[in-house]
Amino acid sequence: MLFNLKLSRGFTLVEILIVIAILGILTGIIINSTLNFRRGAALNTETERVVAILNQARTQTLSSLNDLAYGVYFTTNTVAIFSGSTYVASSVGEQIFNLDPQVIISNINLDGGQEVGFARLSGRSSASGNLSLTTTGGSNQRRVVIIYLAGIVSSK
Repeated sequence: MLFNLKLSRGFTLVEILIVIAILGILTGIIINSTLNFRRGAALNTETERVVAILNQARTQTLSSLNDLAYGVYFTTNTVAIFSGSTYVASSVGEQIFNLDPQVIISNINLDGGQEVGFARLSGRSSASGNLSLTTTGGSNQRRVVIIYLAGIVSSK
């Protein structure tokens, strides 16, 4: 009996295309996961930063820095510490902090509109409510900063 063995060497075009397609799919999954992770990390960092800015304004008020009261003003992509009872754009001593471009303040739900001030002796806030920080792009991750009338700030 004669066996006709055909030895093939190398890969066929179909096999190479299948491998390339699998690598493309895996690369897409990895890139998407990495971007979502980076957005989530930026969101966590910016949430902690907003809480720290609010606490800084409260601390400056309680310590009577320059004999002034301080507050915080919010926009979609910036947070500003201001001195005085209300926010005045481009005022002297104003500190503006830009948020990471991957994060926006999507909802400002405060009694006082877009700003919160702190009382000099008690540290009580002039407004209570919350801010929603969300990621830009398709991941729709969200964190909430809560401001209580007692001047305490927390996030979840």
